[in-house]
Amino acid sequence: MVQAAVPDGPVPGTTDDGGLAVSAFQVTDMPSPRVRAIEARQVATRLRPSIERAGLSGPDLRATGPAFAGAFDAWVDQLAGRLEAGR
Repeated sequence: MVQAAVPDGPVPGTTDDGGLAVSAFQVTDMPSPRVRAIEARQVATRLRPSIERAGLSGPDLRATGPAFAGAFDAWVDQLAGRLEAGR
């Protein structure tokens, strides 16, 4: 997981604490893959309006169950890479 590249503040173009929510989620130990997937979906759902306003792609919401945690992690890595590259 890429944690340092995730912004410590609002998702670019927004005024919320999206970066902090993603960072906190990435470093939190979860008791099971199912709980991690549930928590990841809650973070993604809360951030969706900000992600869309910023013109960024969001995590793959088609993934279900524990597989969503992997989809969320892949999205965080992709987002961190885009932010590092300034895109």
